[in-house]
Amino acid sequence: MKKNFFLLTVASLLLLGAGCARTKSTPPPVALPQEAGAPVVAPQPPTIQNNSITAEKQASNVRVNVASVQLATPGFVMIHEDASGKPGAEIGRSQVFKPGVYTVTVALKRPSKAGETLYAMLHGEDEVPLKDIKGATAVSAFTITK
Repeated sequence: MKKNFFLLTVASLLLLGAGCARTKSTPPPVALPQEAGAPVVAPQPPTIQNNSITAEKQASNVRVNVASVQLATPGFVMIHEDASGKPGAEIGRSQVFKPGVYTVTVALKRPSKAGETLYAMLHGEDEVPLKDIKGATAVSAFTITK
């Protein structure tokens, strides 16, 4: 009986040890040393080549959402009222953004009204309207619903 107990204990320990054995893992990649004096170049985000803006129709609110803003230089979004089919008075503006691609929410000075057309326009830090790739003012007209 003692012999069976001893054999059972040894067999259990062997099985337990086999189950706990570690498998070899692949070692992490090793960075190759740089040549002496070689500059270290960090990856750069792609350069934005042009300005563009897209605003879509949306419900009346005290803010508007601009679906896509692409800036080649620092700038901001200005929301304009309609003045006979063209951008008129400013009713809101965003913060200034670095070059890049953004989705922007702009607080308005007054609630938008159902049925009105507003204009989202890109402006540079100097407040001059920015141009798109075709040389036209980067602007997007959109309608307010309900």
